[in-house]
Amino acid sequence: MNRGSEIPYRQIHLLDEDTINQIAAGEVVERPASIVKELVENALDAQATDITIAIQTDRHQVIAIAVTDDGLGMLPEEVPLAFMPHATSKILTAEDLNRCSTLGFRGEALASIASVACVTLKTRPRPRSYASPDKGGTGFHYIISAGEVLTAGETGSAIGTSITVENIFFNIPARKKFQKTVSTETARIADTIEGFAILYPSVTFRYRLNGAEKISTHGCSALGEVLYALYPHEMQNMIPLTWEEEGVNITGFISQPSMSRKNGRRIILAVNNRKIISQPIQQAIKKGYSTLLMTKEYPIAVLHLTLDPAGVDVNVHPTKREVRFLHESTVLTALTTGVRNTLSLHNLIPVGDAKPVFPTLPDFRILQKTGIKTDTPTDTHTSSYQDTYHFEQERLVPDYTGDGVYEVTAAQARLSQYRLRQTQLPLTGSIPIPTIPSLVYIGQIDATYIVASTSEGGMLLIDQHAAHERIRYDQLLLANEGKSDSQELIVPIILTLSIPEAAIMQKALFILFEQGFIIESFGRDSYQIRAVPVLLGKNEESDTIHEILDTLIEEGIKKPELIRDTVLKMVACRGAIKAGTILTPDLGQELLDQLVKTASPYTCPHGRPTMIQFPASHLQKLFQRI
Repeated sequence: MNRGSEIPYRQIHLLDEDTINQIAAGEVVERPASIVKELVENALDAQATDITIAIQTDRHQVIAIAVTDDGLGMLPEEVPLAFMPHATSKILTAEDLNRCSTLGFRGEALASIASVACVTLKTRPRPRSYASPDKGGTGFHYIISAGEVLTAGETGSAIGTSITVENIFFNIPARKKFQKTVSTETARIADTIEGFAILYPSVTFRYRLNGAEKISTHGCSALGEVLYALYPHEMQNMIPLTWEEEGVNITGFISQPSMSRKNGRRIILAVNNRKIISQPIQQAIKKGYSTLLMTKEYPIAVLHLTLDPAGVDVNVHPTKREVRFLHESTVLTALTTGVRNTLSLHNLIPVGDAKPVFPTLPDFRILQKTGIKTDTPTDTHTSSYQDTYHFEQERLVPDYTGDGVYEVTAAQARLSQYRLRQTQLPLTGSIPIPTIPSLVYIGQIDATYIVASTSEGGMLLIDQHAAHERIRYDQLLLANEGKSDSQELIVPIILTLSIPEAAIMQKALFILFEQGFIIESFGRDSYQIRAVPVLLGKNEESDTIHEILDTLIEEGIKKPELIRDTVLKMVACRGAIKAGTILTPDLGQELLDQLVKTASPYTCPHGRPTMIQFPASHLQKLFQRI
């Protein structure tokens, strides 16, 4: 519209019934999967124990949806009412919303679907004390299209209800045009049905696509069995969870940290048997994993939350996908605590692949016999090497003396000792000690991975940098009041920041100070670093400051503790032993001893695994002994 054009004046008027119904349908019926959701919810509310969903497609779209159940069915006189807007058997007054336990309650689903499609319904009620006697197989047949009744009368029918939806969005071309491909729409339908099958394991679900059965469950009433039938691979890495706190009862399964996803789509949530989507709940679950997951990864989870219906507002979203809690912090805290405590009781070390691997060019060496050269130089070359050695060197190559012996210079040993001595952890503290067996140092691979064994047998590979990073992070957490000692820089570092970085710096200065950084304003958008945390073990850390600020800008500053945690992770990473650092057997064993004392030895603070295990049974498979 041109800037100078005028909007024509129109008087306020009432919309006609057809337009009202289509607007309502747009809120409830977004896509074919929405129709499946509404019809299955109606079947579950009707106490169905057997539900079949049949989908028909052509090359371009979903052309028919049929949902058949063995539920209560409807009396003939109830059928026309069921297709009227806001007609429902679930509630009588607004007060009933405070204790509503059914999936549906607004009475909009059938009316909305019938306004944008052709609906054929067959129903026969179960015998009820208040209903007319059963008529020996007589049911009721009802066809309605775009809100207009085409057929109504008696017919033969099984007990329950069967609804077929055809010509979907035939009278709303715009909505029909914006539907996705057939594969996308049927995938959404399958996700919807899987969700119901998981949340209602006592109900038999069958899903057929163009006559081919895709999903079949058998009402076993055990959630684990349904999950195993649907996701046999994932269930090998799922952990059962049962937790109750402050009136919030939580049951279900959560995945081991090693089995994560890039989004939260595999977090299936139900509140009082109602499937919901909730970002706060997803974040509470992730918080329970803490540093076991990387920042942008999500676990797989299937969790049922049961609490007083009066504490849940289900009437906040047109499709009832979201709910609001009266005491949200209580619910979120219970979730985080339940997940954290459940994980703490399990061995979370991922298992290595048991498939044999035959490299064409083996290029790894295990450093089994490691000696330390004395400080007394034996020749000019050795003396020069030690004199010019710098602590910030990251890649160290040992000398080979033959007979499988690799020798480490005294300078190399001092570097490793310096870093490890900075990270002594107490045997007890405010962090829980996980159930992890003692580790015995064997050697190194490529001066990067530690080879270790356990009292339970088998072999572990430990990433020495990730392991030391975890140790340093836990040490910082245990430090008094989170304050780290500082080391003054001989020459202050001047930082010239961008406008976004300068704004973040103003908010982060105090937190950075708590972690051992002393930073002062040095003119417009410039700052000088006068001291850095002593644990860094380096003299210049301007890159660290920039990296911290970049992280804070990307993720945003929401809470002070997030800034503090970002700084702690950065400090822990920068000062940890690097890949390529040679360890003596004593230092390697010391690192392992400290690792098992940490709160979460399975991952580094950023969520990267510290170790992978190869149990004895897996080693036997690798060598084809079984």
